[in-house]
Amino acid sequence: MEFDLYSHVRLDNNVQRLWLKYNESKLKEAFEHPAILHYTALKPFHHKKVSFDNFWWNFANKTGYYKSIYKYSLK
Repeated sequence: MEFDLYSHVRLDNNVQRLWLKYNESKLKEAFEHPAILHYTALKPFHHKKVSFDNFWWNFANKTGYYKSIYKYSLK
């Protein structure tokens, strides 16, 4: 089962306090249709099964560095 980041944010009281200005439908919409992805811990090129990794690899593929990144990744 893949990690559900949206549920994690809803259930974690420490993190949830940061989201109080957003109602649940807006929060869910943001996780279903992200506009900016910033990986602070688990990077798609270092770990398998990272949330939204398919988006990251899709954009990496559009760069001139894709082959180098993929060569040294854990994919």
